[in-house]
Amino acid sequence: MKNVIKFLLVVLVSLPLGLQAQNTCADQMKMRKPVAPYRYNTASKSAMCQTGRKYEFVLPISKGMDYRIQFFASTVFNNNIDVKIIDMSTGEVVVNVPGKLSEGNEPVSPQQTALQEFMDTKKNKYIHPFFDFSPVSSTSLKIMLDVKEVEKPQEQVQEYSYTDYDYEQPRQQQQQQPADDEGFAVPVEKNKGCVTVYVIDRETEEDTF
Repeated sequence: MKNVIKFLLVVLVSLPLGLQAQNTCADQMKMRKPVAPYRYNTASKSAMCQTGRKYEFVLPISKGMDYRIQFFASTVFNNNIDVKIIDMSTGEVVVNVPGKLSEGNEPVSPQQTALQEFMDTKKNKYIHPFFDFSPVSSTSLKIMLDVKEVEKPQEQVQEYSYTDYDYEQPRQQQQQQPADDEGFAVPVEKNKGCVTVYVIDRETEEDTF
């Protein structure tokens, strides 16, 4: 009987942990709070993504509304996620930015990258990148995410050039397998984490005199 009770306790304790793992991305969405007059748009999405893969997300937008889109990602991606946004009614690429700039470079506006924050020297604070849209007619935006591979340090794996023989072919037809410039393989590491497309909106303010 004691073993049965112990087993049930283990199951009851482990269930919330499993649910918590499944809800990690949803919890990240709940952390975001829009500032008035903006409101949370239910089309926002947060999902588990993997390095080395591409994802697409379609966002309908309507005339008479202003939209602001922001991107957030788990630290495991190191901000290395390129973002492209296409107006599906015209095919125009309206946003095409990297997740971050090359080493040592700082963005000069909140629209220059998708994830790397911009330092506003006037306000003396960091501003997370955002992209604003005020459609003149209802349309849809295709949001394309390119989650880049993460390379391990090259010194961890070494792979020299070698000759791979196929004994069913004449020896003179054998070709040597190439290696990179320094004889090292470049292994990649598959990482998973949450990527959030956070959308807020407000009614467009009409010009008045």
